[in-house]
Amino acid sequence: MLDPRLKTFIVIAECGSFNKASEKLYMTPPSVMKQMDSLEAHLQMKLIERTSRGVKLTDAGQSIYQDAKRMSAMSDAAIAAAQAIVSESQNIYTIRIGTSPLYPIRLLIDLWAKVCEENPEETSKFHFKIVSTRDSLNDLLPSLGKTVDVVLRPCDSREMHTRCYVKPIGYCRALCAVSRNSPLARKRILSLDDFAGQHVILYHRSDTIVMNQIADTLESCPNIQISEVGFYNLEQFNQYANTNTILIANSLWNDFHPSMVKVRVDWPYLLPYGIICAPEHSKQVDAFIDLIASVNSADII
Repeated sequence: MLDPRLKTFIVIAECGSFNKASEKLYMTPPSVMKQMDSLEAHLQMKLIERTSRGVKLTDAGQSIYQDAKRMSAMSDAAIAAAQAIVSESQNIYTIRIGTSPLYPIRLLIDLWAKVCEENPEETSKFHFKIVSTRDSLNDLLPSLGKTVDVVLRPCDSREMHTRCYVKPIGYCRALCAVSRNSPLARKRILSLDDFAGQHVILYHRSDTIVMNQIADTLESCPNIQISEVGFYNLEQFNQYANTNTILIANSLWNDFHPSMVKVRVDWPYLLPYGIICAPEHSKQVDAFIDLIASVNSADII
């Protein structure tokens, strides 16, 4: 219901540049600029100023942005409520599944295909809407239960268990990601000796048990430098792809950057993964999660 040009404006305001907004919107930069020009012409006011560092909101743009955010949330909530009424009257439930660059929904789709084979009557009650989400937990949390119902992620984070409902369904391997140009990319399996003198990036060890164990193990390697981050994004991957930095990754990552590859490590570390949703969620979401859990095997991916 909200004018799509306003939605584009919101993303531009939050990203601070047309290029970053185009990546998030899956549009070309000229298309994003065209929508922005059209909106300003329609409103007959300047909303943004182009600068050498990106874009900056005018005073009028700041006012429109604040109101547009509220309007967008109200529009999404109104549509979701209406869809829920229609779906419930037809005994059909829409589940909004989040997908992101690091964690696409391929595995969840494969699991649902098994559910369809074993429980065709139950699965006929569900429809799905795929929603783009951020990889960062802090960016994801505000949308859970509002614009997205479930995501599939590693679930070793203490913060995640505190702030979300988590249903573990399996394990993925802790791996490494390196530049294709790195000598390590040509190895089938890395040993701890390969980490000597390297710069390694991993998630905050204080928040995850497995990352803390990995960090403790790596600290025994001579001349190693260990850095911690709260999340990964495309800008970081672009940077790491041109260096010899080693990222601690996991086997759920899929085609995350064309210039980086995953390499297995000779260690025992596994990360639990599962379905994540808001603490307060519908019985339909519960039913969906139970169906997925019923067909999932204990295989390590």
